[in-house]
Amino acid sequence: TPATIKAGLNPSGIAVDETTDTIYTPNLADGEGAGTVSVINGATCNGSNVTGCGQTPQTVAVGFGPVGVAIDPTTHKVYVTSIEDTSVSVIDGATCNGPDAAGCGQTPPKIAVGNYPDPIAVAPDAGTAYVANIGDNTVSVTPLTTTTSTTEEGAR
Repeated sequence: TPATIKAGLNPSGIAVDETTDTIYTPNLADGEGAGTVSVINGATCNGSNVTGCGQTPQTVAVGFGPVGVAIDPTTHKVYVTSIEDTSVSVIDGATCNGPDAAGCGQTPPKIAVGNYPDPIAVAPDAGTAYVANIGDNTVSVTPLTTTTSTTEEGAR
């Protein structure tokens, strides 16, 4: 049987930063409360080394209902969509990663997007994140450098 690691409540997505050897998993938390992202050390919890899989991973507080996650491998920014507060949280993966969790206690800035954002894709060469907004049948096209804050409760 494969090894497992305890993530947060309702893990709903997964992305890997191969350079920092970190796995990021948004935790939906039933969509009713503030969500988190689990930050898993891929160097000590992987297919050939499971020594760290029994440890509880560091978490980062993000918006309500986090479901989607994508990484810009050039900057190590981690983009997390939250369906309940119409936002994308931007985690600094250079300072919040599996081997170095020093920056994980900081509240990440948010980008406002459309209604019920779910899947997200990052195009580093274009400097753009694309977010599918299932609540209003749109795709938000936002610069990767945007860090405009939104309120905790956005349009639903």
